[in-house]
Amino acid sequence: MIDILGAGRIGRALQARAARAGLSAACIGRRDEANVLANTPGRPLLIATRNDDLDAALARVPTNRLDDLVFVQNGMIRPFLTERGHAAATRALLYFAVPALGDDAEGGLPSPVYGPHAASLVAFGAATDLGFVSVDAEIFADRELEKLLWLVIFGTIGGVTGEPVGRIAQRHEDDIAALVEELAPVARTAIPARASAAVITEGLLAYTRTVPLWRAAPREHSWRAGWCVERASDLGLRTPNFNRWLSLLAS
Repeated sequence: MIDILGAGRIGRALQARAARAGLSAACIGRRDEANVLANTPGRPLLIATRNDDLDAALARVPTNRLDDLVFVQNGMIRPFLTERGHAAATRALLYFAVPALGDDAEGGLPSPVYGPHAASLVAFGAATDLGFVSVDAEIFADRELEKLLWLVIFGTIGGVTGEPVGRIAQRHEDDIAALVEELAPVARTAIPARASAAVITEGLLAYTRTVPLWRAAPREHSWRAGWCVERASDLGLRTPNFNRWLSLLAS
């Protein structure tokens, strides 16, 4: 039903869910022969690698599968996809957590998906009890910005305090709202989102309530917090609250 390129936490969790549902899901790791993917054109091909490994993963994709690509990465990957000629590819924002390799997916809200293979992902989610919901481009952009800011804000505060995200939401709600006010204009320069800062903040808190024990931390800096820092600097946008948290993180 799907193919998966990337045998890390996400790839293996999706494959395990598919196996339990009696579905076909090839999961190709770094050491596996990728040419097997050429045999199943038309099936969604999920790229489930780290952001820094995307170029290497794409180099392994047969030309007859380029229209099948589905990207599930977090962070600011929209400019990357445009630069690589994959702006029209299917994308999904995963709203579930996989704590470690071999663990099952847990918690979360329905994962929004947009693009040519959205219906296939929704069907896969229904069969595997992983909720996927097909959305239009405008809603996807709103959720994309929301997820980026959740990762940046909770990752930064979590890196400073060591608290799980549920505790962060309880103790730092004002800080979260202030950071959204600062960072949403930065992210909007690359993501055409329309949701207000208040709506985005509520979305962050709603997702947090579904995974309260998750411990967010600074990850994939150049795709998340680092991108925000660089973009704000380039555009002359002030982010004093964010800078204060980053200073605490570095101390």
